[in-house]
Amino acid sequence: RDVLRDLGGYDPDIFVWAAGALRAPLAQVVVFEDSAVGVHAAQSVGVFTVGVGERDLVGRADLFVPTLADLHLADVVRAFRGEHPATDQRGVGG
Repeated sequence: RDVLRDLGGYDPDIFVWAAGALRAPLAQVVVFEDSAVGVHAAQSVGVFTVGVGERDLVGRADLFVPTLADLHLADVVRAFRGEHPATDQRGVGG
């Protein structure tokens, strides 16, 4: 049984399906999530996650932004490459 589904969370297969529909390898996918359960589900299939919202609600996302308005593509690219951006006054960073 899938613990995430039992907790009312995501079935990680949706991320696999979406990547397949886009013909994108999971290792090249970025998922934007606003819940810890969603972040965990996405990470369980090996995708990079950006947590959007309150840090304590998005779990252990690979990168965190308070709102999409605070998102900068360069920060996502650096974090995706493993070059973790420093947290600045907007709260952006991993």
